[in-house]
Amino acid sequence: MKIQKIFWLCFFILIFGCDPLVLESDIRVLVNGKVLDNDGTPIANAEILVYANKGGGLPTPSELDKKMLGHNFSDTQGNFSVTSVLARDDEFTVEVKATEEYSLYVYQTNTLEYVPSDLVFSVPTITLSKLSNITFNITKTSSEENTLYYNFKYIANYCVEVYDEETLNVNQSLCEVDQQFIGHLDANDTGETGDFKVPLGSVVQFTSRINDEPNHIEIFTVNQEDYVFEFSY
Repeated sequence: MKIQKIFWLCFFILIFGCDPLVLESDIRVLVNGKVLDNDGTPIANAEILVYANKGGGLPTPSELDKKMLGHNFSDTQGNFSVTSVLARDDEFTVEVKATEEYSLYVYQTNTLEYVPSDLVFSVPTITLSKLSNITFNITKTSSEENTLYYNFKYIANYCVEVYDEETLNVNQSLCEVDQQFIGHLDANDTGETGDFKVPLGSVVQFTSRINDEPNHIEIFTVNQEDYVFEFSY
């Protein structure tokens, strides 16, 4: 079994490559910036994480993949600075997150060949969106044996900005991305309840279909921090 695991590890390294992370431990870089909310109010105590080896998963990697390089918090004015070891990595990453009431921000750049001459990464001013928690209640009121198919389409609660040196790469960045939550209820189901988070003030589209009937679409604006959506069929 151990030999088999080694074989597969070598196989994946051969096929996909496995460039080791290069840490230049004798070089320090500074990451600084400012974090605000939608109203332009500074966010204090936002957590700032600097790491390399992003690995899998969006918007954040697994703890097994990433290599932590630096860590700090924003001050009362929303300003932050983190001193970090220089890592030569194609996804040198800065993650900014406050409480669960706010969206997540991720900054990425390629340090394999580029590092600022002054060793300072100045992250553009970050805006974390306030979030609303949507609770949905879907209830079957009909006695007929209907099957319901439904989905919620909404804006994701994170923003990933990718920079080529100091220029934003719009094509690779992931901000205001549409997401979908899909589900269905069989004939014997009586309903379903769930929840998800979206930026406050954003628009959500709810699409439903009973059996083979045409789709029914409802669009609503999330204008409360705790929003309840009710649907019956």
